Amino acid sequence: MLPLYEEPHFTFRFADDRIIPRFHLEGVEAGRRVAVYKIDPGSGERLGLLATAGVGDGGWVDLQEPITVRAGEAFIAVPGPPGLATPPLTLLEVVGRFAVCKLPPGSAVPAWATAGDVFSVTRTGDELSVVCRQEAVPAGTQAEVGWRCLRVAGAMPFTLVGVLASLTAPIAKAGVGVFAVSTFDTDYLLVKEAEFPAAVAALRAAGHLVERADA
Repeated sequence: MLPLYEEPHFTFRFADDRIIPRFHLEGVEAGRRVAVYKIDPGSGERLGLLATAGVGDGGWVDLQEPITVRAGEAFIAVPGPPGLATPPLTLLEVVGRFAVCKLPPGSAVPAWATAGDVFSVTRTGDELSVVCRQEAVPAGTQAEVGWRCLRVAGAMPFTLVGVLASLTAPIAKAGVGVFAVSTFDTDYLLVKEAEFPAAVAALRAAGHLVERADA
């Protein structure tokens, strides 16, 4: 068995299958929030959010649900800044510009609404709402264009609480409007292009990692 060890970013690796109910973070004080990500053992790329938890006495982190780690796999524990109510998240910029459209209630879903690689269609009794790439929207459509998009990296368990609020609250505090779309796995944030730099700065100031497409 390869012993558990820690790197500067608290990376944990195992040579055999293990079930991890708790782990230790040396030098991290009690009360800090921690995000636990599955990573590629070779590149270190974050593959998905596994859990969130708080650091307890002596640096021990007890997980609400144990993590199953297969031989050769690895995960990383990322402590948030002191006082952060939720763990830090990684957001990735989705390249391109988006539109938020409103169609009359009862409208058929138009082909252009689902033509792109990223879109969302929501029907209610009052409207058909479409979020899609703006170049797909025909002229004359009721739409707000010029939105930039950020995606929360990886898949988030349904047990996570307060994730969307931890993202929208700092953006709102910066005086920036945000349009959120949630999927089974994750959340997408749309911000008008002129306000996008301010939104990114607010998220980073709140302890989140934002990876820009032009970085």
